Amino acid sequence: MRVIIWGSGGCFENTLKMVKKQAIEIVGIVDNNSSKWGKKIAGYTIMPPDAIKKLAYDGIIISTEKYYDEIREQLLKFYNIPFEQIGDWSYGFTKDVLDYYNNNPKEVMEDMQEPLSYIRRKNKLRVFNYKFVDNFRSDINIEFDENVMLFYAVYHGKRMYLSRKYDSIEKAHMYCIGLLVEQHPESSHVYLDNKFYVEKGSCVLDAGVAEGNFALDIIDQVSHIVMVESDEEWLEPLKYTFEPYKDKITIINKYLTDTDDSKNITIDSIAKKFQINFIKMDIEGSEPKALDGGAGYLSFCKDIKIAACAYHNLNDEKIIKEKLEKYGFRTHTSEGYMNFLWSNSNPKLFVRGIVRGEK
Repeated sequence: MRVIIWGSGGCFENTLKMVKKQAIEIVGIVDNNSSKWGKKIAGYTIMPPDAIKKLAYDGIIISTEKYYDEIREQLLKFYNIPFEQIGDWSYGFTKDVLDYYNNNPKEVMEDMQEPLSYIRRKNKLRVFNYKFVDNFRSDINIEFDENVMLFYAVYHGKRMYLSRKYDSIEKAHMYCIGLLVEQHPESSHVYLDNKFYVEKGSCVLDAGVAEGNFALDIIDQVSHIVMVESDEEWLEPLKYTFEPYKDKITIINKYLTDTDDSKNITIDSIAKKFQINFIKMDIEGSEPKALDGGAGYLSFCKDIKIAACAYHNLNDEKIIKEKLEKYGFRTHTSEGYMNFLWSNSNPKLFVRGIVRGEK
């Protein structure tokens, strides 16, 4: 696949990085700014827009969000470029997904029609391809704590500290918007709903805690939360976020998996110290291994719920359901689909966000 990238401004570096992940050949860089013509960027010479008339290409990638619609209109009206040949950094991913489902119509479930239509209409692929993302608005406040030199969000009235890599209000705000979109009631990544929730007084195992938004949502109603977080960058902000609740939390800096050693821990091992009633797991595709590491406890515990992320790998939903059902759980998934753009699989097909189990 050959593309032209239109735009060499602030978004160009990230666009180039994503394009290189999609096995796309770049045949030229163009820009409306005449002062850039003839200059080099990333080894390419920036050309005027009319250069597209002389180049052979399959699509044009617009590398700016701010002027995306304006440039798309320019391409449609003045260069007669077909709509489906105009996209953004997700151009290759988008084409692969649409081609796959066009060629395999039997794999298109009824509830896939909505996100498929959304992708076709935008000619862009995102993790969540639903209207609620377009309509999403948030006024979440980001503040800076000079005592600890960390940014924090005012999250449902509580301070939620972020790691040091979020070193500006803009970075912190974008990260928090992503969290709010993930847990929007219409998102396929939402852990809980009005029928599947954390019971009052529960002891919770939260694996893959990160900034701790899930734990912070439920901290007031539970008896204890065991937080398993392997990434050391989150240990400091977690300490500050949960300082008011330090008697209700235990933080374990390990991976939740099927082995117990200096870097890893199992559900069975944790269950020897805590009577776990609810488990939430977002551990980058290690959910099946973590379930193997809880075979003893999960098989015999009679009062427990699990919300496990199933989007990291194409087969995770099936694998997680089979393991939970073997342990006696009733299972269902969150509604809707995700297209996880950072998976190793290609194309980035529809996957369920969360598998929920209870018994």
